[in-house]
Amino acid sequence: MKTTYFLSLFCISLLFFACNNDDAPDTPKITLTECGDFTPEVGEITEALAYEIIDAVVQNDFANKPFVHILRETAPAILGSNIEEDLEYLASSGATNVESELLEAHFTKNAVVSSWNDSFERATVFADAEYECFLADFAVACESYQAKYPDASGFIKFSMPAILNNLAILEYEISPCIGSSVSFVLLEKKNDVWVVNNSFTFIVS
Repeated sequence: MKTTYFLSLFCISLLFFACNNDDAPDTPKITLTECGDFTPEVGEITEALAYEIIDAVVQNDFANKPFVHILRETAPAILGSNIEEDLEYLASSGATNVESELLEAHFTKNAVVSSWNDSFERATVFADAEYECFLADFAVACESYQAKYPDASGFIKFSMPAILNNLAILEYEISPCIGSSVSFVLLEKKNDVWVVNNSFTFIVS
């Protein structure tokens, strides 16, 4: 299942490869898509703790980005699809304190796609209408996005975090324009603050 998922991300990233290929030959000047300012649509997720945990991940993983854009739809779960295999992988990566119940909770919690409200402190939920505006001219989607938001994070999808005692786990995927990747993040609550303990990233392109 994981192999199929990563291959699909790789195929999507190939469609955007020309946006980031510095060795491509000179081409005629292109006309970029101009997308105005849009208000994010209302989402379904109201759980304040989920926003707090993701804000902690954004602070840790995207602190150097002037624009951090989270897509409204939640990411599907990979962790928890094969408990034994996932625990072995996490343990080999240094996360030895993850219990099977946490992975099961994460997989179950993300079985159905949900949507975020623009309630993050350290990130902005990207409006569906603006996302569709950039993708309307697929050939220049990356250039148009990067022209409006220099050095932005790219389009990020977060899963709903699962929590067990003082641990939380989630996944996020970054869509093309800066490459495609999937990351697993393990957090721990210390002195009433969520902090990132481990982060594992699969670079697809």
